Amino acid sequence: TQPLNVKGTLTVEPGTVVKFLRCSSLMVWDGAWLMASGTRTSPVVFTSVADDTAGGDTNKDGDLTVPNAGDWYFIAAEGSAEIFFDHCEVRYGGGPCYGTTGMLVTFGEAELTVLNSKLCHSPYDCVFSSGQTKLQNTLIYDCDRGLNSRGGDSYLVNCTIDGCGWGVMAEGGDAYCANCIITGIRDNNLVLATPLPLYYTGRFMGNYLKADSLPAHLAADNVYWQKEDTLPIFRNTYYKYREYHYYDFHLDSLSPARGIGDSLTAVVYPLDREGNPRPAGKADAGCYQYTEPKD
Repeated sequence: TQPLNVKGTLTVEPGTVVKFLRCSSLMVWDGAWLMASGTRTSPVVFTSVADDTAGGDTNKDGDLTVPNAGDWYFIAAEGSAEIFFDHCEVRYGGGPCYGTTGMLVTFGEAELTVLNSKLCHSPYDCVFSSGQTKLQNTLIYDCDRGLNSRGGDSYLVNCTIDGCGWGVMAEGGDAYCANCIITGIRDNNLVLATPLPLYYTGRFMGNYLKADSLPAHLAADNVYWQKEDTLPIFRNTYYKYREYHYYDFHLDSLSPARGIGDSLTAVVYPLDREGNPRPAGKADAGCYQYTEPKD
């Protein structure tokens, strides 16, 4: 299937649902700009045509089909293109195509900014980046690699990465990762893995990490999960309705991720993805600052 091409400026309004047919994709070319800005109550959703939870039963087949990871290929930017997402949900993409395995992809000097969003249900990479990538207040879950950085600079602040094979896979480039939670890593229990640790530079601080293979020069100033730890991290990891999984990564009142965030980062980025303040000196790691349950 030929990709949908963006060669100018494409703006997507709040509440828009974009559904991809199987094996389809969207390409933002050199010099072009894709901007999708939703709100907390009206996010922009990019998903599979088989996903009836957003925009209804678009393919008019009732319950005959359900969405699967990798149903569609990618949203990609190349050259000097820019992608800007705020309050968006990107689901069920990342099928292997044209030598890449990401759901959101940057090539060359392209820039990707994702704020206050959810990236989920990808068989390989939620984000595959060789360009410049900034993720803030963003949930990444149910994929093989949350972020696969292939030499570009990566900037992660107040993100939650859970239920992935590797949280971050890096093969060169600089990384700044502050006040994030990277947990629920399956099988090999790696948070960050890189075959080129001597060439990977940056700073990891104020994070809650469940096991890791960080190079020694990146490992300080974080809190690490231990096998003997029994305190719950999240209030409710997930629940299931029919074939669909719904995740809730609000922090538990006893969560070890509470109050461990870097204070300077909390001053620069003072709000969580729901608009709650992050007090300096008491900032929590992850997307959500702890608040008392409303129920």
